[in-house]
Amino acid sequence: MRYQTLQEWLAWLESCHPVEIDLGLARISAVAKTLKLDFANVPVITVGGTNGKGSCVAILNAVLRAAGYRVGCFTSPHFIRYNERIVVNDRVASDSQLIESFDRIDRARGDLSLTYFEFNALAAFDIFEHADLDVVILEVGLGGRLDAVNTLDADIGIVTSIALDHQDWLGDDLAAIGQEKAGIYRRNKPALCGDEKAPETVAAYANKIGAEFYQAGTHFSTESHKGSWSWSGYDGNGASVTLNHLPVSDLPEASLAVAIQALQFLSLPIPETAYQAMGKIVLTGRFQRVTLGESEVILDVAHNPAAAEHLSKKLAEYPVSGKTYAIFATMADKDVEGVVSALANSIDHWLVCSIADNARALSLESLVETIKKLSSKCCEEFSAPGQAFFQIKDRLQAGDRLLVFGSFFTVAGVLSELSKQELIHE
Repeated sequence: MRYQTLQEWLAWLESCHPVEIDLGLARISAVAKTLKLDFANVPVITVGGTNGKGSCVAILNAVLRAAGYRVGCFTSPHFIRYNERIVVNDRVASDSQLIESFDRIDRARGDLSLTYFEFNALAAFDIFEHADLDVVILEVGLGGRLDAVNTLDADIGIVTSIALDHQDWLGDDLAAIGQEKAGIYRRNKPALCGDEKAPETVAAYANKIGAEFYQAGTHFSTESHKGSWSWSGYDGNGASVTLNHLPVSDLPEASLAVAIQALQFLSLPIPETAYQAMGKIVLTGRFQRVTLGESEVILDVAHNPAAAEHLSKKLAEYPVSGKTYAIFATMADKDVEGVVSALANSIDHWLVCSIADNARALSLESLVETIKKLSSKCCEEFSAPGQAFFQIKDRLQAGDRLLVFGSFFTVAGVLSELSKQELIHE
């Protein structure tokens, strides 16, 4: 075995391929074949999209687990521990499971060089292969067509939403991005889109390959009621289905709707009572609310304009009597002006941070410049999200709110501080 500890393996994975992002399926497919990874008898649901992927995975998992099924989930990135990325039956993968899996992959790859994410995806496939699962749920890392998870053929492909993000890799317009994300669809399999306004390229690709296309607003929809909501769509036989008295959730409506439609296409019976599990989901970093004395912390990974607009609407649904402070740091490849503009009217006081040891992070100077251009509110500077939280937590008054957003790294920095104070548990 190359290494004995998970940290040694992870340090090596970060440096063993010439570039961090190297899209393509040839390398990972070859290793998967050598490992004899076969999910022909286990339904695979692949979830792509610009925003709402993690929420969709969480919804699918919650309902299936409530129905008594064994489920494996692969998501990325992680917040605190790498192990978070691979979850079997609501338990994160252990260090020993990951070490053993990395060793099997290392032996199987021969002279092939794999990226960090390819090792990650193969480890998930490998662990799921040995777990006797009823359903496998995979979250796309970047794009769809050339993403590592697309190595496995999806029995159900989901695109949650289409918005501008990762343009350097996926294209400069929604049409190009939509086509890349639709690449997870398969012939004669359900191809779902949770975005009512998705570019035509999504449906066009599904129709071109002969997938069974279903789109929000056309084939399935939701309706709000006082204290609940209902969903209408189709089952695998084409018959109309309606679910009533569904629990209210802070997760995106598009993710809820498309996840329920996907569940209708599984050849697994799901009692209506299992859908009540959706109301109990607390998803890390997705409008996650934590009480801090007489104030509140909201953690959200929103890092593009579409996600920021959704976050602004959610904040308006939960008005506070005091001020809204915001800890903000993001990556250099994001539309920072679009994000700040979407939230400028929701924030009274900015706490802007750099993210140390992250080459992708936008500089503190650039962040401050953008905020001062778009907002007249106070703007303080900090060296890290954790430092900003440490400085502001004792200044919060009753009725104040602290928003933490901009990237997974931003949220992770504050999550670490919250866990130290035992306000949350990893």
